Amino acid sequence: MVELDIVKLLPGHTYISPGYDLLLRFDTDETIRQAGFELVVQEYDCKFDSYTWEMEPECDSSPDFIVIHYNITQDPIITAKVITCSSNDLMYTRVVTCINCTIEIHTDEFMSIMDVTNIWLSMELSWIPTPKLIDTLILNDTAKYILYDLTQITDNSYVQIHNRISERTIDCFFVTDSDFGTLDFYGEFFDAYMTPVEKSDENQYAIKQRRFMPKGMNLPCDSYLVYSEKKDMNYSVFMFVKFHNLRVSNCLFEHDVIDVKLLSEANGTLTMANNGTGPCIVTLLNPFREKRVYLDDFWTDAVSDPIEVHDDKELLFNFTKFDKVEKFYLEKNFYRFILPVGTSFTVTGHDDKPK
Repeated sequence: MVELDIVKLLPGHTYISPGYDLLLRFDTDETIRQAGFELVVQEYDCKFDSYTWEMEPECDSSPDFIVIHYNITQDPIITAKVITCSSNDLMYTRVVTCINCTIEIHTDEFMSIMDVTNIWLSMELSWIPTPKLIDTLILNDTAKYILYDLTQITDNSYVQIHNRISERTIDCFFVTDSDFGTLDFYGEFFDAYMTPVEKSDENQYAIKQRRFMPKGMNLPCDSYLVYSEKKDMNYSVFMFVKFHNLRVSNCLFEHDVIDVKLLSEANGTLTMANNGTGPCIVTLLNPFREKRVYLDDFWTDAVSDPIEVHDDKELLFNFTKFDKVEKFYLEKNFYRFILPVGTSFTVTGHDDKPK
């Protein structure tokens, strides 16, 4: 016996159906006083025609790049891609690509009646000058981690990241005091669009979220870049890139990188223990430029080998179980707690800004 796919048709809506026989039934609750109803049924060829866009640059020079702003209903029936040297699914709202590209839009196969009233696609293509390189960051056997202020990126510019470490996997984390703006992450050059920075915790490379950890990705390749189409002065964003296995093997828990904003908003307690054979390093990323977040309730079981607290330049202080540490304000954007073998510590974060 064939099982029928039953769909209630709503007034004013548009539906599509696979190309097989339909059985239409009209039910009335006896309140209709006129005879019958009107239903328009049309046959469509579910293929897009081929279109060619000819874009004229605004100046005499011929730009090599275009920016595509798009809005596609997140529904499996429509798939769109930009193809250059690699294929990029259009899953977000924007992408920059070289001018020699192909845009593919097609409908996927469907096996049931679908309401397509609110399924739609819009796309705007614009010339842009060649993006400007602001900085190049290189990870190698000497520089195994880098903290970078992404607020330095200007309009239509980018920062490039090169991995020169023999162990190719790196971790990339992002923190902000408010919003990530229009920062985008690309693999290699502009061929492989990966994700908006604000959604870097949702893609296939996302690092599993632990409490108080920032958005982050575990990346296997050699070269990446962070790009901004339009600079926004209303936020601060920092990026922390590190060699994946940097001291993490000695830490008992996986949250070895901490977003101070998340910690302080929850008045949370950070706990870490070293169960390895070398130092365990816990990194605190502070996105605030003003003096507002502080740490207190320091505790450790360290006796002869103290817990060390560093900023990006020097050792600030150390402490053992015999020391009393006063309230400590975070006035910089980068701190490290270094735990000797066999020690543990806890500390609580707070935001001093009035709610």
